Amino acid sequence: MRKVLTVALLAAIGVLPLGGCSQGILDTKWGIEETARKNSAAMQRIQPGMALNEVVRTMDGEPYLAESYKGKNGERILVYKYITNPAFDLGAIKDDDLTPCIFVNDVFEGLGWAYLETASRKYEFVAKARSR
Repeated sequence: MRKVLTVALLAAIGVLPLGGCSQGILDTKWGIEETARKNSAAMQRIQPGMALNEVVRTMDGEPYLAESYKGKNGERILVYKYITNPAFDLGAIKDDDLTPCIFVNDVFEGLGWAYLETASRKYEFVAKARSR
């Protein structure tokens, strides 16, 4: 009987950490999906011409990633990338999970990967290559 209790106790101890780990992963996945849902909804409310701080307030916070570039005439180009479509591939966030918001001199110009390409041609800067 004592051996059965010991085995049962060891099995329970071995399973508990794994259960906590998987719950943590599920909580993280749900949190990222909830963030993506909120970000996607907020992006519907931003318009070209809005100030950087107004967009950040509308988006309810800072981006997941931020990049800074200098345009051909000295323009300050900011690319804020927000999580909008997480695939949750082993917990890693990739560029395909993000939507870029492009600012020129702290004024919102547009969003999306196609607009980033357009802006990089217009202002002659080389944006970081999109990872997939």
